[in-house]
Amino acid sequence: MAAHYSVAVVPARPFKPRDKAKAEAGVLLVERWSLARSSCR
Repeated sequence: MAAHYSVAVVPARPFKPRDKAKAEAGVLLVERWSLARSSCR
C-alpha cells in the first residue's frame, strides 16, 4: 500500500509513549484533510 501511494512507512519506537501522541496528531490531520477534500466534491 505504501508503494502504491508513494509514501514511506516510519514505525514508532517501541515502548516510547511520547511518540504515540505525535503519530495520532498526524493521523488526525490526514483524516481531516481527506474528509474536507471529499466533502468539497
